[in-house]
Amino acid sequence: MKLVVGFLVIFMELVFGRVDQSSAQYLTAEPSCSSNASAAWVDVVLLIDNSINMGASNLNKAKSTIKSAFSNFPIGNNDQIKQGFHNTRVGIVTFNYEASIVAQFTDINNGNDLSRILDGIQISNRNESNLYDALISSLYVKWNCSGTVSIFPDDCPNDFRPVAFVMFTASPYPKINQKIPPMTGGTGLFDTDILTYITVNFNANDKLLATILNEITYNPLVKASMYNFSGDSDTLVNDLEWALLQGSPTILYDSSKNRYSRYAECPEPVTYQGVEYDNTIDVCKHVYVDISYEAPGYILSKEKELFVESLAVAYPYILPLYIGYHKNSASNWGSGYTNWGAGYPQNNNMNCTVIDSTDMVTFKWKNVLCDPQYSKVNNVLCQNYFCDAEHTDCIKYYRGL
Repeated sequence: MKLVVGFLVIFMELVFGRVDQSSAQYLTAEPSCSSNASAAWVDVVLLIDNSINMGASNLNKAKSTIKSAFSNFPIGNNDQIKQGFHNTRVGIVTFNYEASIVAQFTDINNGNDLSRILDGIQISNRNESNLYDALISSLYVKWNCSGTVSIFPDDCPNDFRPVAFVMFTASPYPKINQKIPPMTGGTGLFDTDILTYITVNFNANDKLLATILNEITYNPLVKASMYNFSGDSDTLVNDLEWALLQGSPTILYDSSKNRYSRYAECPEPVTYQGVEYDNTIDVCKHVYVDISYEAPGYILSKEKELFVESLAVAYPYILPLYIGYHKNSASNWGSGYTNWGAGYPQNNNMNCTVIDSTDMVTFKWKNVLCDPQYSKVNNVLCQNYFCDAEHTDCIKYYRGL
């Protein structure tokens, strides 16, 4: 939660959906995040264990997996997204007793550069696999734009690019690695709104390592580890490519593939105090000086409603919450998905809709006045498209990039 100008509050920290798998038999929410790797513009830091525990065979498999997974990505360093350049930047950190930055983004300009640097990585003579130190070093790869680590350095033009830290490891030791899950829990420099954590376990028999990697990739609202893969998996190359394209914060359950996936619409609840607008469109477009949302958010499926309900459970004070559903110019309610409470919609001049709950278990829609100054509803679900491989819509809403 961020406090803005003393009275505006916008929720950006935990925009994750929780969906009960038993209720998500058919996935109807659209659009899903792009799966077009050739258009991806993501910053990736590869963290590669080259300790004795990893072993030459596993290290070689990790390197070949990386080469295959990135074969479809447009590797490069042109970050001018507004001019249409979609480049995936790749940096590499190896770790054993301590971490070493093997390649900054500027060292890898194409697939040949990536292969050459990977081929130069060899097994060390150390038993330790200091993933903790590797994560700290990865920050310097991603955000060291002016020689100091800063979450949003003023002179760094790439602050808002999607970021993935991909960890290949075979050992949970040294003991400091057990401090990683609390560190990557979504705060400060390791904010999960910015970072996607992907792990590949090359030692499935080590229970402590499995626990650490599960916790690193665990989403508390989804209540599942999302991007924790096995080094022995036959689908590792495809899984890794898919995970790298998962940049959006909206998460829904995909029953067809038995996994949680991210979706390219980005609905976020906005609440305001001290300033009252006379319509929800102005709230979404003007409530925050740096961010402008496209429109009030529509709930077009049960899955999307479950996502919004999960936000309300996390932040009960956002209810009642305006949504985009309203009467049209002919004074008729539109068709499609609805979830009206008993006795609603009422036949009056209340032409807009809120979602509300009295027990945080059952959520229903009610029709209310469209003018927040009279309805006294200060919370609006606003949305625009999140950024993924093929969409850069978020850039025009954020800090004018």
